[in-house]
Amino acid sequence: AGQNAHAIIYLPSDVAPWLPHPQNELAGELPVKPVAPPPASRLLSDPDGFLLDAGTLLGFVYSDRLRLNASGPHPDDVDRLIKRLQLPFGRNEPELEVRLALLLHLANRLGWLRRDGDAVQLTQNAVAAFLDKTRAEQRRTLFDAWRASPEWNDLCRTPELECVEAGSWHNDPLQTREAVLRLFGHLQPGAWYSQADVIRAIREIEPDFQRPTGDYDTWYIRNHTTQEFLKGFERWDDVEGALLRFLVRGPFSWLALLDMAEPSAGSDMHISLGRWGGHWLGSDVPQPEEHPAATITLSEDFLVTLEPGVSLADRFRVERFAQWQQSYPTFIYQITQRTLKRAAERGLSGARIAGFLRQRARGSAPRVLAAVERYDAAEPIQPG
Repeated sequence: AGQNAHAIIYLPSDVAPWLPHPQNELAGELPVKPVAPPPASRLLSDPDGFLLDAGTLLGFVYSDRLRLNASGPHPDDVDRLIKRLQLPFGRNEPELEVRLALLLHLANRLGWLRRDGDAVQLTQNAVAAFLDKTRAEQRRTLFDAWRASPEWNDLCRTPELECVEAGSWHNDPLQTREAVLRLFGHLQPGAWYSQADVIRAIREIEPDFQRPTGDYDTWYIRNHTTQEFLKGFERWDDVEGALLRFLVRGPFSWLALLDMAEPSAGSDMHISLGRWGGHWLGSDVPQPEEHPAATITLSEDFLVTLEPGVSLADRFRVERFAQWQQSYPTFIYQITQRTLKRAAERGLSGARIAGFLRQRARGSAPRVLAAVERYDAAEPIQPG
């Protein structure tokens, strides 16, 4: 009693989850310190693998077939496409499916694909515009297309999770994506961090990055393996943490935002905001300079070998007159009677093909060039 008296209010325990979670006053500034750079042997280097896969998809749709059925692309065609992809670091099957789904989603979003009956065809103008870009511009185009897509739901694509259509709940993929990119944009470009430290820092300063109302009880999300529904703030690491870990090893890595290094004994995955990632997210860093190896080699056995740095435009040109053989560590294509016939039927003459090879390819294969230049569908060519 008296002047120092004050009221005490007790809140029922079932009300607490509905209250806003405290946010750090420095929300956005990640309280995380860099770690020692990992040795080069632990770097998970996948230079432009996803971008190379985009070029592969364009070549596949041009020279092969991608049929559609009621549930999406035909499984047999998808299997053949997968054989051509840059499969990074032994990804397990669910993540390969997500990677392929994102590739097809971005191709469709960028207007590269059109439906023609029960098959997919290329949209010539949109594809040509993309192929005419520099590699840096192509990389940025893919990143921006993912960043701006409201249809691509990273949470519901996280392999460990299932989003269940029940009740009236929904998440906002764009809001979540921008929040996470803003948080990762505070990392120092080129510095290395423990992935676990970064996720802990996000939980500390902005745990509600994908749930602005702090609602952890009405979203129907369950664990893919156990089928257990994950509700309550105590399951933050199982939902938000799983999403962040997937973004790191998935879209952030695939789209060249982050670099990764595998953990050593007793440590966690190491991550670094890459050169392009820092540039895209507004860090005061110059645009990186690149000088990739870009050699095309023509051999006497009618094989065309392309280093990964060869432009997507030149690889697409080769796809028009040669048959794919392999994608790693170099791209190899075989010139055959059948591929030259296909090229001729589509208006590409042997003289034009030979002219391209003389201009762009290294190697001494005059007999091959002569055979291609004088190609006649009635006379078979003979690999040496």
